[in-house]
Amino acid sequence: MADECLPWDPGYVSTAGGGCIACEGAGEVSNPEQSSCINCGAGKAPAANKSTCVACNGTRYSVFGIECSECTSPSVVNSDRTMCSACVAGSGPSADRTSCEACVGTTYSVIGQCQECNAPNIVDSDHLTCTGCVPGEQPNSDRTACVA
Repeated sequence: MADECLPWDPGYVSTAGGGCIACEGAGEVSNPEQSSCINCGAGKAPAANKSTCVACNGTRYSVFGIECSECTSPSVVNSDRTMCSACVAGSGPSADRTSCEACVGTTYSVIGQCQECNAPNIVDSDHLTCTGCVPGEQPNSDRTACVA
């Protein structure tokens, strides 16, 4: 069959009639035998030449296996690179933005990103709020409560 796809034609598959067609569907690549087009799964995307699926890495993710998209800060990607989501209040992204970590010390988070609670304000035990003391009170030494 002279019209079959040659091994150096990545992203193409041979047809039953002896022709050669490109894998053009969203997220499609040719299988290793170049006999059919297959879809990349979530967390992956087609290589530029559509010969294989490539795993998303770093802070890139793919929900449908079509393309790896950047997960914008302060959101985090899950370990299998299939989702990008914000951290819950009281926590913020880890340094590599692959998990959420609880706010510590005098930091707090309302929107999923820890930020400093500036003195003389206090932070609550769940690290959800940063508030001032009422007149006649002042922050305790670790700035977690107001004292007379």
